[in-house]
Amino acid sequence: RTELGRSGLLLAAAAAITLGGWYVMVDIASRAGDPIWALAASRTASALAATVAAVLLARRRGFGPLPVRLIGVAGVFDVGGNAFFVASRGFIPVALAAALSGLYPIVTVLIARIVLGERVSRAAMVGIGLALLGVILISFG
Repeated sequence: RTELGRSGLLLAAAAAITLGGWYVMVDIASRAGDPIWALAASRTASALAATVAAVLLARRRGFGPLPVRLIGVAGVFDVGGNAFFVASRGFIPVALAAALSGLYPIVTVLIARIVLGERVSRAAMVGIGLALLGVILISFG
């Protein structure tokens, strides 16, 4: 079992802030031009940043064997999720689109349970309930 530590919580908070910023920036870019180009530019910047990070890490630690097929599938899911967000924000307010797509951690918990056999704690169940409640409240707001 992994304990909740300060570093993990700070990193998760940083992820929330940066993902929230991404949602808003892509919405602004999509309104200023074509949503597909906004997504393509965002993914290109992500690929460049990931490549630089991978090269820097490889110099420090060296590469082990890469599960290329799994990385490819992960990339398809990543781009798909972002593309569906960009498409949805054209039909509903960006706040609601972000809140709904922000439910992906619930899907992550369920997939981790099914594929990895991870146990879903009571705290996680409470978190899932609160996330669903939050989306419901946002959709009314």
